[in-house]
Amino acid sequence: MAVVDTEALIALADRLSYPVLTQRRADFDQRAATLSLSYSDVDSFGGSAHRATLLRLGARELAHRSTLRVEQLIAAHRAMRSPSDDLTLRNCKNWMARRIAAEAAELEIHLWYPQAGPDGTSVKDTLREASKAEVGRAYALIEAYFRTAQAHPVERAFRFVARWATKATSSSGHPH
Repeated sequence: MAVVDTEALIALADRLSYPVLTQRRADFDQRAATLSLSYSDVDSFGGSAHRATLLRLGARELAHRSTLRVEQLIAAHRAMRSPSDDLTLRNCKNWMARRIAAEAAELEIHLWYPQAGPDGTSVKDTLREASKAEVGRAYALIEAYFRTAQAHPVERAFRFVARWATKATSSSGHPH
């Protein structure tokens, strides 16, 4: 039952985030292209300043996209009233890690290879460190939400028992 709920939950989170992410992707592609044009005007296209700016821009966009994904996942969980058990938590975290890796790979398309060094090799810039940081941040947000979601039924039960005990004591005629 929880696996089916998790699959439906993830499908809903994908559907909720699709229109916003589609627009963000188009906006980012436009910003990256504009940035590349501005660096080509000053003959530093592909230089270290250009690469560093694209890397910062990509890391910031990855943070925005992962935050949006977490928010939509939480919204979907609330809307579906899915279980807040450990299996659902684990599946949500695994889905989030895959989505962040896919977003990072998509954003890395805009990154450049640096000029070849003295040995003739160059290594392409990646968003690997930013991706790891975003996965950790997303995990923390999801875990905090699930802890809260798991605590709510217990808190409601305690409040109900306290109200019931208060009513029982006050209606029995005993002074408080």
